[in-house]
Amino acid sequence: MSTENVITHAFTQFPPNQFLDNGVLYSSPRQYLEAQTVDGRREGIFPKEVWEAKSFAEMFAIMTRNQVSALRKKYIKQAKGRLNIILNGDSYKASHFLQYPPGTTEVYSYIESRGGLYDVAVFSGLQMFIKEYLTVRVTQEMIEEAADVYERHGVPFNRAGWQYIVDKLDGKLPISIRSAPEGSVIEVKNVLVTIVNTDPNCFWLTSFLETAILRAIWFPTTVASKSFAAKRVIKRFLDLTSDIPE
Repeated sequence: MSTENVITHAFTQFPPNQFLDNGVLYSSPRQYLEAQTVDGRREGIFPKEVWEAKSFAEMFAIMTRNQVSALRKKYIKQAKGRLNIILNGDSYKASHFLQYPPGTTEVYSYIESRGGLYDVAVFSGLQMFIKEYLTVRVTQEMIEEAADVYERHGVPFNRAGWQYIVDKLDGKLPISIRSAPEGSVIEVKNVLVTIVNTDPNCFWLTSFLETAILRAIWFPTTVASKSFAAKRVIKRFLDLTSDIPE
């Protein structure tokens, strides 16, 4: 399906004179267009005919592929702004960098399924988190954004630590992550993931990232484990009741 058709399909889910975008319901094409900016520009992106469209159907029909692409770039830019790893942590972690003993150079963390209703866990979710968040380089803009949020939140901010990553490591996170292969069925109370810093100046980073990684794999691993348990029940009764269970 083309980009234009995807957008066209989206607005057909609402009344002709309404369009839901990024949680905001717009009642006219002009109202929608006035809210769009790409690199600080607005009206220059769209020709007069688009601005004069009487309905969203007409507006999207007039838009060219380049104009739709401009909107896509705007959304991508907005999405990248939500990938600030410095803000992807728990409040109580903010002060941990101040609490390590002097001379600390390495911190090693692990994640496991402690057990519960099921005897095994189906490990899932780590790779998509790494690709989405941990391959994004930390920038000065991220540091300034986080500093403002931390100050408003009333918690300490490890500016020196993050500044070191930007200035000395080109924004790359100095950590090593090892894990079981995703999709593995592993008995509970076994290690699923390990995290360790690779730069002695960033010993504080391990525990900070562990929270975000745990959050990222908790849900998909839970879903996969529950689904696997359901499949085992189905398979057991299939074996009991079917002449051709395979």
